[in-house]
Amino acid sequence: MNAFKILTVILAITTIAAGAYLSVVMKEKTAIMAEKDMIVASYDEATTVITDIQSSLDAINPESVKEIMKNTEVPANASLSERKASMMKSIADINAQIEGYRKQLDDLEKKFKSKNIKFDNLNKMVAQLQKTIEEKEAMIVELNAEIEKLNLTIQTERVEHKTAIAAKEKTIAEKEEEIRNKNRAKYDIYYVIGTKKELVEKGLVETKGGFLWFGKVTDMTKQYDTSMFVKMNLMDSDEIILPSVMEKVRVMSDQNVSTYALTNMSETESVLKVTDLEAFAQNKYVVILVK
Repeated sequence: MNAFKILTVILAITTIAAGAYLSVVMKEKTAIMAEKDMIVASYDEATTVITDIQSSLDAINPESVKEIMKNTEVPANASLSERKASMMKSIADINAQIEGYRKQLDDLEKKFKSKNIKFDNLNKMVAQLQKTIEEKEAMIVELNAEIEKLNLTIQTERVEHKTAIAAKEKTIAEKEEEIRNKNRAKYDIYYVIGTKKELVEKGLVETKGGFLWFGKVTDMTKQYDTSMFVKMNLMDSDEIILPSVMEKVRVMSDQNVSTYALTNMSETESVLKVTDLEAFAQNKYVVILVK
């Protein structure tokens, strides 16, 4: 084999080797470029997610939360319980939003770890974001504490409301009792039962006019001791039991005969039944003579 052929063979081998090497290099370059593109895309995705979350978290502050809770659709005349329920729903919604951001962040970190991607700058951003989330969660805890204060206010208001109702009911009951007592007092009467001799001795009746035993009239005296009378209320009972038959009974006081009725109960007793309580009780003192 002459020198030219040898040279040609060497060049051919060199070309093949160079081509093979170049192919390997190109494959590595392509892989590196793909990895670079993936890393850049991951970085862009991470920064976008982190920026969006941070922006959303920044918007959650005490002033904005109060505004959200204030603008919640609750009637102007809503009770404290209804307002509390509305506030709790608003806080729950905000808390759910924060939990959603935390999950997004956790998913992002897992994605980085699975691809073995490390960015110092992103790690700092993630750490800051974690801190922000913790701050917002602390804010939610404070808001829940405010709700508990409101709950105590509601309980206090309920106690005060019950106390006020109890006081009003007591006042109403006292007024009703007062009215009943006043109404009841209208039907108080005082009575005395006795023979003519007994009533004369008590100074309740006297005999007037006539000559000797003729033409004399027995009538009530103008002045008498009321302590001798027995008290009763016609609302409790409208009957007076008498120790004599009705033919031997006489009502000496000024009660109108149309306001009561006399009825025999037995051979020795009768009963005076009041038929018109109000009219009968207009004259409080009743003197009944029995024979």
